[in-house]
Amino acid sequence: MATGSESCLSPVWSVGRSPGGGLLGRLGVTGVRLPDMLDRVALLRAPAAPQYARDGARSDADGEALSADVPMGALVFNQLVASGVGLLLSWIAARIMRRMFAPPAKPDETQSAVVARLIKGGVPRERLKGMTSAELTMSCELVFPEEVSTRFRDIGGHDSLKKELRELVILPLRAPSLFSSHELLRPPKGVMLYGPPGTGKTMLVRALAKESGAQFLNLSPSSLLSKWVGETNRLVHAVFSLAARVAPCVVFVDEMDALFRARSAGDHEVYRDMKAEFCQLWDGLLSDSTSQVMLIGATNRPWDIDTAILRRMPRAFLVDLPDAAQRTGVLRAVLRTSKVDPEFDYDRIASLTEGYSGSDLSELSRAAFQAPMQEALDRRLSTLEGHSVSQVAPVRPSQELSVRPLRTDDMIHALKIVAPTAQQSMEYRDLLASREAARAGPRSGTHDLEELLSQSLYRDPFSDGYHQASM
Repeated sequence: MATGSESCLSPVWSVGRSPGGGLLGRLGVTGVRLPDMLDRVALLRAPAAPQYARDGARSDADGEALSADVPMGALVFNQLVASGVGLLLSWIAARIMRRMFAPPAKPDETQSAVVARLIKGGVPRERLKGMTSAELTMSCELVFPEEVSTRFRDIGGHDSLKKELRELVILPLRAPSLFSSHELLRPPKGVMLYGPPGTGKTMLVRALAKESGAQFLNLSPSSLLSKWVGETNRLVHAVFSLAARVAPCVVFVDEMDALFRARSAGDHEVYRDMKAEFCQLWDGLLSDSTSQVMLIGATNRPWDIDTAILRRMPRAFLVDLPDAAQRTGVLRAVLRTSKVDPEFDYDRIASLTEGYSGSDLSELSRAAFQAPMQEALDRRLSTLEGHSVSQVAPVRPSQELSVRPLRTDDMIHALKIVAPTAQQSMEYRDLLASREAARAGPRSGTHDLEELLSQSLYRDPFSDGYHQASM
């Protein structure tokens, strides 16, 4: 064994051969005691001595420093045997190596730049003093008002909803003194937008942050969940403490059903603890009448969200598919910066696009604009016939293509290419059902399969009407 282990072999007691026979009569037993102070000093010096012997660059001062630190380590390692001391030294060495080669979790330059922008944006410097590491990490998720370009005028339709959001969110954030005189005038600390995909929920929230001039804290599962024990709760706590520091602030949780799904017995403890921590800190906002923090969530599946979260969002707004008048407004907003024929018939296109969401109309306009662009490209390529590639002069930025204005016929032709998102998925589902039915035969109970794959009705828990959706 090592040098220190030899001193550990001094017997504390000894038993000779027993006259009565038995195991103790045949074998001599020697007790080995735990290492004392001197033994542990020898154990600590043993693995370090060969290293100092091999390293010629070490000085005598280094050896004296090691000798001075060893007795202190022997005191710390009390009640450890020789193998325990060796394992502890290996663990310490591994920790040192991990710190030496591990990359930084967050660049300090980014965090410093965010803090500097907050101070420049009007946040008092005193509020930002003493920020924790978790708050600095979450500060990288902030979106400043000047970085948001979306305004309410850029969103077509939803006029009544935009009016309600101005009164419910923007006015309390910009003039909080008007709502502090009476308890019933206090605005809610949580608002939820729900509805089919592509109807403009996220755009409405970004426009709220822009119009109110508030900081925009965008949360996602990747920004909150961590593999380290307790780190998720620290980040959740940092969300609310950071929002209070930079207030007025809009905390936005997109796809809320992914983070705050209804709790069940099979949930992982990390998700349960995160939801409990979030609810407790949210209650702190509800009890603070002077807080200028508003939490807004968006989801396509409100029935999947935990009821404790829904209780803390008393105001919920349905952002549904646009009607004909709203589709006209969406088309005008999408095409406001494009070259459009003066006789373009917005009302006709709006009447032909029933069931289209805002994002579907945007994609429809993009597909329609390909027709005049393709005509301009064909004209330019026709002038290059008979020339080799080396003889073609490069196109300068000033030599733009002459593209004609967008016409109504272009949009009607694009309707054959771009269908509503929900309709495309339903058609594909029906195609799979018909193929499965043809493959299985008439006697295999394919009626049940088609019934499961057919379009279903669900009751919207936040409105009186029924909507058709794909489960």
